[in-house]
Amino acid sequence: MPPIRFTFDASELSVQADQLVRLMALKFPDGVPQHAVGDLLSLGSDVVLRHNMTTVSADGTRNVAFSLRLGGGIERFSAALGASEWDISAH
Repeated sequence: MPPIRFTFDASELSVQADQLVRLMALKFPDGVPQHAVGDLLSLGSDVVLRHNMTTVSADGTRNVAFSLRLGGGIERFSAALGASEWDISAH
């Protein structure tokens, strides 16, 4: 059986994280309050793995590429950041 090589591209996830950091800095200039930390950490369990492509190298190795991004939780989190009162459960 030929070998399989998996690659993971986290560039989209990185862009999402950078945008989230900027939003949080605007919303919480004095630091993230404790009640928001749990919601923020929950985004780590909402990572979406998307299969981009599979190719076969000349030596028979199968190259399987995936990309990573945050799922729907980031939209709810971002909406809560934009709200006048913090309540992620309402989004």
